[in-house]
Amino acid sequence: MNFKIKKISLHALLLLGIILLAIFFRFYNTPNRYGFDYDPTRDALIVDYSAKTLQFPLIGPPSGIGPFNFGPWYYYQLILFKIFFPVDYSPWIYIGIVSTISVIVMYKIGLLLGGRTLGLILAALAALSPAETGQIRALSNPTLIPLYATLTIWIFLKFIKEKPPLWMALLWGLVLGIGINNHYQMLGLLPLPIIFFIFKKDRRWIKIITFFIGIFISFVPLLVFNIINEWSMVKGIIFYITQGANSFYVPNRWLYYIRDFWPMFWSYVLGMPLKLGIFLGIYVELTILYLFLKRKISAAYIFLIITFGINFLAFRIFSGQREYYYLLYLHPFIFILFGLVIAYTFRLKLFKYIGFIFLLIVLTGMTLQSIDRLRTQEDQMQFKKEARIIMNNNPNEKFVLYECSNSQRNRVRGVTFFLNNSEKISENGIKIAYSNKKCPLPPNINFQDKHLHDINVINISHISDKLLFEYGWRPVTPKTVYIQISQGRL
Repeated sequence: MNFKIKKISLHALLLLGIILLAIFFRFYNTPNRYGFDYDPTRDALIVDYSAKTLQFPLIGPPSGIGPFNFGPWYYYQLILFKIFFPVDYSPWIYIGIVSTISVIVMYKIGLLLGGRTLGLILAALAALSPAETGQIRALSNPTLIPLYATLTIWIFLKFIKEKPPLWMALLWGLVLGIGINNHYQMLGLLPLPIIFFIFKKDRRWIKIITFFIGIFISFVPLLVFNIINEWSMVKGIIFYITQGANSFYVPNRWLYYIRDFWPMFWSYVLGMPLKLGIFLGIYVELTILYLFLKRKISAAYIFLIITFGINFLAFRIFSGQREYYYLLYLHPFIFILFGLVIAYTFRLKLFKYIGFIFLLIVLTGMTLQSIDRLRTQEDQMQFKKEARIIMNNNPNEKFVLYECSNSQRNRVRGVTFFLNNSEKISENGIKIAYSNKKCPLPPNINFQDKHLHDINVINISHISDKLLFEYGWRPVTPKTVYIQISQGRL
C-alpha cells in the first residue's frame, strides 16, 4: 500500500512539474516577448473594438496566400476573453492559456493510448516543444490550432476506446468545425471521423447526424456572411484552388519532400539538430514498422497512422506554399509517434536505457530552443517608446494615425495599439503620419509641425481626408480595422 501511494504521488508530482514548465515557457517575459508585426496588432485592435461595442464579425482574418478569409471563431474567443478579462494584452494571454490546456489534453491522449507513462511523455513533449512555445509570441489564428487538433484526436480516441454519451459526438463536430474556422489546415483531421464512422457501426447514423449538427453550428456565421455577400469568400477559395495555388513555386520532387522537407519539420517540432532528427526519425519509423508486423500495435494507433499517412500524401500533392505554421495540426501526431516508440522501448530490458537517453536528448534540445524563444521582441519596445514620445509632445490631445502602403504598416498599427491602450486614439484626434517615401503627401503642403524628435512623425491635421485618400493614405483606428475585416476586405 505504501509503495502504491508513493508511486501515485510521484506521478502526480511529475505531471504538476510538466504543467508548471508549460506555464513558465508560455508566460515568462510576457508581454515583452510578444511580437508586434501586422497580424497581432490588427487582431488586437479588432478585439478591443469588438469587446467595447459588443460587435462580433461574421468572418475572420484574411488568408495570406489567397483571396479568402477564415471563419470568425478565432475572434469570438479572443473577444469573449477580452470582455471578461479586460487587460491590454488579453488576446496574447488567451493564446498562452489555450496552449497550456493543449498540454493537459496531450496527457489525456497518452492515458487513452498507453497509460500514465505515455501520458507524461506526450505532455512533456507538448510542454517543451519549441514549435509550441514559439507560437506564444504570435497573435494569429493558426496559434489556436494545437488545442483543437489535440481535442479532436482525444474525442476520437474516446469513441474508439470507450462508449461516451451521444452529446460528445456533437462536441466532436463543434470542436472540429471551430478548428476548421480558425484555420483550414484542420481539414486534414477529417479522416478521423470518416475512419471512425466506417469501422464503428454502433448507432452509426445517429452519431453521424449529431456530429454534422456540431459542424453545421460552427459554420453558421460564415454561411450567413456568404449569403449576404454573394458567396464572395467561397468564390475566393475556388479561385485559389483552381488558379492561385499554382502561382507559387514549391520544390515538389519526392526526393526533396522526403529527404529535406519532412526531416526539417520533424527536427523543428522535436527541437533537434537536423542530423539527429533524421536518425531518430528513421529509428521511429523502423520501430513502428516492427510493431505493426508483430501485431503489437493497437487499432487506435493504426487509425492515427493512416490519418497521418493521408496527410503526408496530400501535402505532397498540394502545390501551394509549405510553411510550418500550416502544419500545426500535425504536431500531436509527431508527439504520439515518437512517444509510442519511447514508451515501447521503456518496456524492453535491454533497450529501456536507450529510450531514456533518446527522450532526455529530445527534451534537452527542446528546452534549449524554447529558452531562446523567451527573448524580448525589440519591435514592441520601439513602438511603445514612439507612442510615449507622441503622447509626451501633446499630453492633452488624442490622435489618429494614417498609413499608406506596406512599408510602415507594422509600425503604425503597433503605435496605434499602445496609444489606444492609453485611450489616446480618436477619429477626431490630431492626424499624424510617418514620413513615407513610397506614399508622398500632397505637394506644396506646409507642415504645421515637423518631425517629432527622431521618429519622423508629421502633423497632417490641416490636410483634408479627401486629399489624403487621393494620395493613398487611410486612418487606422480600432473601428476602421474592424470594419475592414468585417466586410471581408483583404
